[in-house]
Amino acid sequence: MNQYEDHAKPSLDAFQAAQGHRLVAAKFTILSTGDAAYGDTGNMGSKLVDSTGTVYAAKPGSPTIGDSFDLTLNLPPGEKATRSVIFDVPESAKITAVQYEMNAAGFGLQLDQS
Repeated sequence: MNQYEDHAKPSLDAFQAAQGHRLVAAKFTILSTGDAAYGDTGNMGSKLVDSTGTVYAAKPGSPTIGDSFDLTLNLPPGEKATRSVIFDVPESAKITAVQYEMNAAGFGLQLDQS
């Protein structure tokens, strides 16, 4: 994780937090280290955990701290992508962990680019 922003601002009003909630943004860098391209979902592996153990999944949208991951991620060998993920959490939530799980949706594929 490169950056974390509590009370993040959405890039568009459509991505605002729900009533009584706030947006949190995390910026990750994903690097393809294999011999083939790495393909996966963009933000499905992102999660926040609060002090009560509640887990929050990422939501679609872009924060003002940078571009968000697309729905799919395709990285040729040696390439990297740095993007943000946003979360809608209750105002009172105390975030204790930020996670990004590779292959979270089972789509982590080594793609033949030939």
